[in-house]
Amino acid sequence: MLAADALGEKFERDAGRARDHLAVDWLETSGDPRLVGERIGPWRVLHELGRGGMGIVWLAERADGQYEQRAALKVIKRGMDSDSVVARFLRERQILARLIHPNIAHLLDGGIAADGRPYFAMEYVDGLPLLRYCAQRKSHFDERIRLFLEICNAVQIAHAQLIVHRDIKPSNVLVTRAGETKLLDFGIAGLIDDSAAGLTIDARHRPLTPAYAAPEQLRGDPVTTATDIHALGGVLYELLAGKRASALDDTASPESALAAMMSTTLVPPSKLVNDDAPVARRRLRGDLDTIVLKALHRDPQRRYTTVEGFADDVRRSVSGQPIHARREHTGYRAAKFVGRHRVGVAGATLAVLALIAALGAALWQAGEKVREAHASQEVTQFLVGLFKAADPTRTNGANVTAEDLLDRGAERLHSALVTEPTLSARLLHTIATTYVALGLYDRALPLEQQALQLRRKASPEGGTDVAESMNELGQIYALKSDYGKAEPLLLSGLAMRRATLPKDDPQVIESLGNVAQLQQNRGEFAAADAP
Repeated sequence: MLAADALGEKFERDAGRARDHLAVDWLETSGDPRLVGERIGPWRVLHELGRGGMGIVWLAERADGQYEQRAALKVIKRGMDSDSVVARFLRERQILARLIHPNIAHLLDGGIAADGRPYFAMEYVDGLPLLRYCAQRKSHFDERIRLFLEICNAVQIAHAQLIVHRDIKPSNVLVTRAGETKLLDFGIAGLIDDSAAGLTIDARHRPLTPAYAAPEQLRGDPVTTATDIHALGGVLYELLAGKRASALDDTASPESALAAMMSTTLVPPSKLVNDDAPVARRRLRGDLDTIVLKALHRDPQRRYTTVEGFADDVRRSVSGQPIHARREHTGYRAAKFVGRHRVGVAGATLAVLALIAALGAALWQAGEKVREAHASQEVTQFLVGLFKAADPTRTNGANVTAEDLLDRGAERLHSALVTEPTLSARLLHTIATTYVALGLYDRALPLEQQALQLRRKASPEGGTDVAESMNELGQIYALKSDYGKAEPLLLSGLAMRRATLPKDDPQVIESLGNVAQLQQNRGEFAAADAP
């Protein structure tokens, strides 16, 4: 005893904790089978449904013959009927009487049993705990969100009645066969203004579930609606990630739970999911991570101020709208708008692109017309200048032949009076074909060679202009009986025209005729006659 006394407060604290654990062990192992079949008030006890820290819940049926009804009957455990526990029990009954909501198991009746223990009968919910329900049904993302929002509705109603639940966790939520949630166990719930209600509870007992408790609960500080928001964040975390936000054991002491919580960093749910997780990582990454972490913030002031605000952000995230937990900026809002209206944005984008394409085509056509007009103007000026040379007042009465005019035109082109390369190539080709028509092949040859060179430089990949010069140059070589140089030019021109023009185009037909004529001149009649 002296040695133990020397340990001082440490011995007293450990002894108290050991006594508490022994009491719990005794309560968990000592049922009360004598109640089965007995009446408590108007109810007959059928069998045990479950038990908590201060009471056992029995399935009971109405036994007074007035009407048929089943209920969940909660009675204080034997040995637990101290003044403080009875006060908590009576407070739970009072709280339930104030809560009427489809997602809260409502109070049916209450009174004092024959042995003096208080009891109350509440709605019997034939359902499964939240997580087991989701696991059995393999609930998808949308269903999990729907269930969570129903829980939020129930908690929001409680808060509106100035009631804090204090012990929100998946096992305190049942889901019926119809898929409707029911929030249970207001056994440790507290009125936001307990002093006004005249109901108090010894803070040293701190009834809570460590894995879902907020830091202020573990410290023994006054709880607020932010405490329930923290617990809701834990429920949402587990619904989405399939794992608890905290690895704490439910039997951990408040002190050890608080120490573990404050020494670790909360991991976003998206980083915990794997291939077996109920929700894909991509659905959690981003907004849902932000929402859950805000609800679970260690500082109550940094959490959502209301359950409705929390639920609203969840709804906004699911519908693709910007959430309030993020600092808004134009890029974020634009990305959310596109995500919500993918089809519309895609259609509008295609329409804009089509408009831009049409506008570009119109501008290109307009540019082509301007260039054509400019080219026509230069051709006109070139021809006018050419024919002015045949003016008798300038030739002193001498006769000017077509050959003379062509020579002067070629000379003007070589003097770079025409600066546009494509126009220069066009005029060179025109003069060359005219020389050919006059039988002046030697004069036509260098002009067409120069035209082909200019056109190849303007269109390296070829085109109708390049094919035209190839065909004409090949014809000139053929007329000069240089078939070795003529054939590759004519064949290349034919291939280029076939690649860009319909098979019945006059230019394709012209090239076919020129190649056939060349083959005929070389005596290759079968090849010339081939289709």
